[in-house]
Amino acid sequence: MMIVNKKLISETLCWLIFSWSVILTSSAQAEVSNLAASDVIPVEVGIRIHQIVDINEKKKNFTAVLSVKAKWNEPLLAYEVSDSLSIKTLNKAALRALLIEKGASFPAAVIYNQQGRSQPQNSVVTVTPEGDITFLERLTVVMQATKFDFRQFPFDTQLFEIQLDTLVPNGKYIFKKLKDFSIIENTTGEEEWKITNLSTDIRNIIDPPAGRSRFTIAFTAERRYVYYILKIFIPVTLIIIVSWFTFFLRDYAKRIDLAGSNLLVFIAFNFSISNALPKLGYITFIDALLVGTFFITTIVILLNVMLRNLENNGRIKLAEAIDRYLLWIYPSIYIFGTLGTVIYIL
Repeated sequence: MMIVNKKLISETLCWLIFSWSVILTSSAQAEVSNLAASDVIPVEVGIRIHQIVDINEKKKNFTAVLSVKAKWNEPLLAYEVSDSLSIKTLNKAALRALLIEKGASFPAAVIYNQQGRSQPQNSVVTVTPEGDITFLERLTVVMQATKFDFRQFPFDTQLFEIQLDTLVPNGKYIFKKLKDFSIIENTTGEEEWKITNLSTDIRNIIDPPAGRSRFTIAFTAERRYVYYILKIFIPVTLIIIVSWFTFFLRDYAKRIDLAGSNLLVFIAFNFSISNALPKLGYITFIDALLVGTFFITTIVILLNVMLRNLENNGRIKLAEAIDRYLLWIYPSIYIFGTLGTVIYIL
């Protein structure tokens, strides 16, 4: 009995000690979080897109000329107003040197989805007597576009994002939206795409020492498909119509030659499309159409060979009977096959 009571008492004491340590730890973490939150400096940021230089679909990236603007207050940089100068104008290097001299830090940031090194063009910094800092930099950046989806190509709409993340010191700076700055200018220089639906988003995670803040500007772009209609869809449609006219011929050998030529043309179209896209693990809309033309043209060649064989064996009436059905089955397969592909993919 005595042994049981000692065990019970020891377990109770252990539980009380553990509970009290959890409470103290939670209070300490809450105090640290509150302290970190009170020390956080808000930085207003915005990104203006001046030009879309290139959209590389094979590499899944895009190149753009941007202006990044940031505004924040640093009391350590406040100064007395002189008669000759009320606002200081600096460059980026001079600002960093001044901040280091005053014992302050710089809200360093990086474009998270950037590929390679950016190409800065120019930058300017202004500091007011109250310590309000405005930083503006224009640069050319190649960025990764991870959300490309080509299933509806060439009638696809793609999402592009530019993600600006804070760097060290972690958790000290958080981003806020800079009013009336983040836009896409009208003359982007991109002829193949129509830019639409600009949006901005900010996600702040205050969790020292891994705190970070992300400013995201996103826009969608619709592909201008007139080029593909003129260069691919209309020629393929005309080839299919001409192929249908060959069914009115009674020379099956000529039909085989024409169908074989059409098959080579469709293969050439497929290669021209595949060169513009990365190696995908799925079928695009235009792939489905071209593969369908391969399949149907191959069947037509085999049927014409069969009809030619029936003609050579003296079974002309059977060949003509089959041919009468093929005359209407051929265009019907293309029409219903195209409609099915449109409904399934688009």
